[in-house]
Amino acid sequence: MPQPRIQESPLKTKKVFEIKDFEVIKLLGQGSFGKVKLVKHKKTRQFFALKCLSKQNIHGRKHIQHILNEREILKKFT
Repeated sequence: MPQPRIQESPLKTKKVFEIKDFEVIKLLGQGSFGKVKLVKHKKTRQFFALKCLSKQNIHGRKHIQHILNEREILKKFT
């Protein structure tokens, strides 16, 4: 029996994104570390949530490890 073919997202082949690759649609929310925006990838028209953080705010509050932990958790979903 043939295995079903899974089509990969076109974004999985590109490892590095630039902010110019996205169009900001709207602000979704604002928290203690920064803002979360709804963005659309210009080429594929896929929607994403973009978390915008202030480095100065993170360093000042000494929450660097918290941010790095969050990043590692989110990497597991890609």
